[in-house]
Amino acid sequence: MSVEEQNKAVLTRWYDEMWQKRKFKELMPELAGPEYTRHEPDGTRVVTNDQYAEELTKLSERFPPYEAKYDLIADQDKVAVVGTMKMEKNLMHWVQIFRLEKGKLVETWFPGWVRDVEW
Repeated sequence: MSVEEQNKAVLTRWYDEMWQKRKFKELMPELAGPEYTRHEPDGTRVVTNDQYAEELTKLSERFPPYEAKYDLIADQDKVAVVGTMKMEKNLMHWVQIFRLEKGKLVETWFPGWVRDVEW
């Protein structure tokens, strides 16, 4: 399996196993880190697996179950994700890029959500 396919497999687990099943604390150490750099609209920060798993656990308590579809595009150590999430009546779309080292997520660029449009 190529590096690109291996990296896409990590992101598939990130979304299908960790996010969908909300297994943040169990799978963060396996899929990311030990530190994870996040470039977001409000700035850049570095979090540990434990810190980010805790953030995701709290965040997930605020939103209902959802359906998500996404496509992965990989090139060497980076994987781009283009996705659509449906929560109740809302459509939310995202584009995100991840960088991996040795099969783990170590950095991401997330510009934010696009809401209520069809892609």
